[in-house]
Amino acid sequence: MKWTVVFLMLLGVGGVNAEERLDGHFASWDEVPEIIESITVENYREPLDKLKKMTNIQLGTVQVSLCLDEKEHDLYMLKTKADWQSWWKTTGESVSEAKKRNAAVDEKALKIALEFLEVKPVEKALPVWIPKTWSLNITFTNGDYGGRVKEIWMIERVEKAARFTRLKGSYGHSGMSGWGVKFEKLEFFTPTQADQLLRAICYVNQYAPKTAQEEEMKGLYYAGATMSLRNGEKGILWNLDGLGFSKSYSAMFPRRANVGRSYYFLHSRFKDTRNWKELIKPSSEDFAPYRRFLSDNKPYLCSVASEVVLLFGDKGGELELEALKHWAGKQKEAIKPDMDWQVCCDYFGTGARVNIRNFTRLSFEGTVKEIIKLEKRLGLEVSANLQLDVMAVKELEKKEEEADIMRHPQPLRDLVRTDRLPNDSDLKHLSKAVDAIRKNPDPKLFRQLVVELDDGTLAMRSLLTHILLNEHDILDLEPWGVKEEQIAVFACIDALPQAKANGEIDDLVVLILKVCKGGKIEVDDGNGGSSIELKLEGNGYSEIHSGATQPLRIKDAQKELKRLYLESKKK
Repeated sequence: MKWTVVFLMLLGVGGVNAEERLDGHFASWDEVPEIIESITVENYREPLDKLKKMTNIQLGTVQVSLCLDEKEHDLYMLKTKADWQSWWKTTGESVSEAKKRNAAVDEKALKIALEFLEVKPVEKALPVWIPKTWSLNITFTNGDYGGRVKEIWMIERVEKAARFTRLKGSYGHSGMSGWGVKFEKLEFFTPTQADQLLRAICYVNQYAPKTAQEEEMKGLYYAGATMSLRNGEKGILWNLDGLGFSKSYSAMFPRRANVGRSYYFLHSRFKDTRNWKELIKPSSEDFAPYRRFLSDNKPYLCSVASEVVLLFGDKGGELELEALKHWAGKQKEAIKPDMDWQVCCDYFGTGARVNIRNFTRLSFEGTVKEIIKLEKRLGLEVSANLQLDVMAVKELEKKEEEADIMRHPQPLRDLVRTDRLPNDSDLKHLSKAVDAIRKNPDPKLFRQLVVELDDGTLAMRSLLTHILLNEHDILDLEPWGVKEEQIAVFACIDALPQAKANGEIDDLVVLILKVCKGGKIEVDDGNGGSSIELKLEGNGYSEIHSGATQPLRIKDAQKELKRLYLESKKK
C-alpha cells in the first residue's frame, strides 16, 4: 500500500502532531539506512535518538555515567552502529517493505485499545502491520523489601498456535515463606487472539491521549519495565526499557512510556486470575521462550533473570540445565577483575565494573546452587568445577577485602576493619571502637575520614556521622566530653579544604551544623558559592541549599564554623 505513508503523514491523532506520534509499526522506515550511516564517534546522540523514535528499538545508548572511559565509549558507539547496520541487513529492510505491503486496520483490536484508554472512537483508523510469527516479552519490577514483585510476561505466536505465559517472583508463592516464583499459562489463547492483542498494543500506544481519566497504575513503588518484540527469525522489532505506567501520552519520554503503558494494558486486560493456570509440571516447550530470554540478556544488566534461574532449578529439564550453565558462563565473564568493556554494556546503557563484578558474584553463587539442585533431580553428576569456581570467587573476595582495608592509613584502617566485621550485627564492636575514639580523639583520624568522604559507598560518611552525632542512637555510646568533642569538630573544620578537593564540602558542613544544632553559612566551593542552612525541627532537621550571595573563602568559613560551634555550646 504505497498510499499508507502519505496517509499517515496527513492524519492528526489525538491533538498531537502526527509526525511526532508515528513510530514502530506505523512509521515509514525509508530514512533508517541513511540515519544509521550518519553515526560516528563525533556524532551519535542525534542519530540514535532519531532511530529510537522512529522504530521503538534501542541497540545502544549514550552513557550517562562514568562507567566507560572515553576510548571505550567510542568503541561502544561504533559497536552500536555496527549492531544497527546488522539489524537493517537481517531484519529492518525486509520489515520496512512488508509494512508498506501488508499494513491493515484491525477494528476489533482498535476497539479494545480505545476501551482501555477510555477515549472516543477515531474517525479514520491507521493501518498497522505485525509479523506472521513473533514473540513478545515484557518485564516488570515493582516495590522494595517485603512488597517486592518481579514479573516476565511472554507471548509466543507461531504458525498455527499461540501461548501466553507469565513468571512472577514474590514472597509467599507456593506456600513458601521466603521468595519464590510462580509459573502460569493463560488458558484458551488462540493465534487470532494473539495477533489481535499485539495490534491492540500498537493502537494503545498510538492513540494514548494527552490526559486520561485513570492516569496511573495503582500501587507503584520503584516500578520499571522492559519490552522486546521479535519476529520468527529472532529479528528485533521492539526493544525498549521504560518508565511511566500511565494511559496518557508522555511528551517528555514518549517511547519509554510505551513500555509501562503496554504492561498496564496487559495487566488490566488479564487480571482475572481464574483464566490463569499454574504450571506445576511445565514442558520443555513451555520453557523455550525463557531459555531464549537468558540467552538474549546479560547477568548484571537484567534485573529479572534470577526468577528464570529459580524456575529452571525447581522445574527444569536437560535443556534448562544447558541454559543455566550457559548463563553461569556469562556470569563468570562478568566477575573477572579484568573484564572486557563489552561486558559492561547492553542495549539500554552501561554499568560500572565494580557494581557488575560484586552483584554478579552473588548471583553466580545462586545460579550454581540451582544447577546443582537440577542435576541432582535429574540424577546427573554434580558440577564439581562450578563448585570450585564459587570457592575461588569467595577466596578472591577475601583477598580483595583485605587489600581494600590495608589501603587505608592508620588509624582509619583499624576503624574500617571493625566496621566490616562479619559477626557484628548488634554493632557492639563498632560501638566499642567509636567510644574509644570519643574518649581520645585523634585529629589525624578525622582528617583521614574527611579526605575519603567521597569514597563512592557512603561508608566514610556513615562512620563520621556515627562518631560526631550517633543519630537515632544506632550505637551504644557514652556522651561526648566537652573538650574531646571540640577536638573532633575542630579537626573536621580544619580538614575542610580536603573536603572541597573531593567535592564533598556541603556534606561536611551539614554534619558540622548538625553538631551545632542548626545554623547558616555561605561557602566559596569553587563553583560560584553555596548557601547552606540547617534548621532543627522536632526530632529532625530541614536543609536548605541554594546559591550564595556573599560566600566566605575557605579560611573565613572555617573561622565562622568554629564560631558557630562555640556559640552553640553556650546555649
